[in-house]
Amino acid sequence: MRKISTDPKIQHEFEIMVGNGVSEKLAEMFALQAPPMSKTDREFLEGHCNGNQFAGQEAVGNALKGIAAEAGVNTTGQIYLEQLARFPGDPEGWVSDRGDVKRRLEQRPGWSSKGMVDHQGERQAPKEVEIAEDLVQQEVAEILTTVPDPHLVDTVDLSHKVREHRKPSKRKAGE
Repeated sequence: MRKISTDPKIQHEFEIMVGNGVSEKLAEMFALQAPPMSKTDREFLEGHCNGNQFAGQEAVGNALKGIAAEAGVNTTGQIYLEQLARFPGDPEGWVSDRGDVKRRLEQRPGWSSKGMVDHQGERQAPKEVEIAEDLVQQEVAEILTTVPDPHLVDTVDLSHKVREHRKPSKRKAGE
């Protein structure tokens, strides 16, 4: 049987109710004398009160609040979620409720979340990244040192071949 509590009395009450035909979810609620966990702002913000998020790390909290203030963000009544921040100190990491989280995720293509806030971002096609020109030229120069007569080599064509050779494969990993 599932364990719901380390308190033997609560666990015993749960087991008796389930043994008498009460569903596990209902028995758990009765034994714990608490409603089931739900996805509300109350549960989302549980444990965050009076700016205690940075207790013991006041310097970090003050630095993050300072960056947000410079960007015109009022952090009063908000919490900082580094998971939403695009960079350390991103003022958009400050949220006041689940709705703020959902709006941030909707503004960012490809960002998803599952848990207190469920959001499936649109899949993004991977951006094609070109190899840096200095790396291409370096490899062309190395290749030319292996050729008997480098003046006869079409360096423009060779540069193109190097770029194509170094381009990441379109296959997915594991194929």
